[in-house]
Amino acid sequence: MTNRGIAVSRRRQSNVVGRLYATFYVAFAMLLATVLQPMPATAESIAINVPDHAHPGEYRGGWDCDRGYTRSGGGCVAVEVPVNAYLDSFGRGWACERGYRKDGAKCVELKVPEHAYLIESGGSSSWQCERGYRPSHDECLAIQVPENAHPTYRSFRSGWECNPGYVLQGDACAPVNVPEHADATYDPYDVGWECQRGYRQRGNTCESIQIPQNAYLDASGSAWTCARGFRRLGAACSAIELPPFAHLDFSGRGWQCDQGYMQEEQQCTRREAPLSDRAPGYAGTAAPVAQSLTGAEP
Repeated sequence: MTNRGIAVSRRRQSNVVGRLYATFYVAFAMLLATVLQPMPATAESIAINVPDHAHPGEYRGGWDCDRGYTRSGGGCVAVEVPVNAYLDSFGRGWACERGYRKDGAKCVELKVPEHAYLIESGGSSSWQCERGYRPSHDECLAIQVPENAHPTYRSFRSGWECNPGYVLQGDACAPVNVPEHADATYDPYDVGWECQRGYRQRGNTCESIQIPQNAYLDASGSAWTCARGFRRLGAACSAIELPPFAHLDFSGRGWQCDQGYMQEEQQCTRREAPLSDRAPGYAGTAAPVAQSLTGAEP
């Protein structure tokens, strides 16, 4: 058989296989649509399977109780909503009105003590002490705020914090000695001050940061970083020496080999291609052997 005959035969086989695949996919799609088609519910099945105060559920053969009813045995019973309560969003239970709390099957009034106010938390009512007071059992007690301090809403600590420029010492607030080139902070539980940008803390003072050549002050303001193309070496920035066929990496403080090369110690050597990927005329790391348009070697 000639080359032309072989090509024609292969095209015919390809057309036959394509038609077979198309027929298979159409038949499979029709079968899948038939299986997934929902079965219509009949009036007889609803009358038999769905109890009073219920409706057909999302799934075939199931049912759910109407709003205001809940399951009990094989039927639906009405939700008994007590006084000072309302039907919840699901329609199968109840929740107490604002200012009331659940106590068994009823809602009792929430007693809000003096110097407190009503809050909503997790769908139920509660109370919280006013600023300057802390909870103690069922009442709110006044917080004793020392000099140079102010009350807070946080009751898990003392209920007060030192003013800026003061730090906590025992149960009192002591003034902060802010050194030169520093600013007072709002953290009363720390030293009470921090060094300005370009300075770093050294004991109780702030010393100037010495920035070497080819470096800059980083975002924190308390340290320095070498510029791109330099790496830190002690207290200085040393230039990065690039070997042949290499370039600076993403960080700018190291290097990596160019595409087609691999690192061996401190050099970049050409990566050998697998035998299966080598082009005709490949001659190792040397340039490919030249060939003419006819394929003959010169």
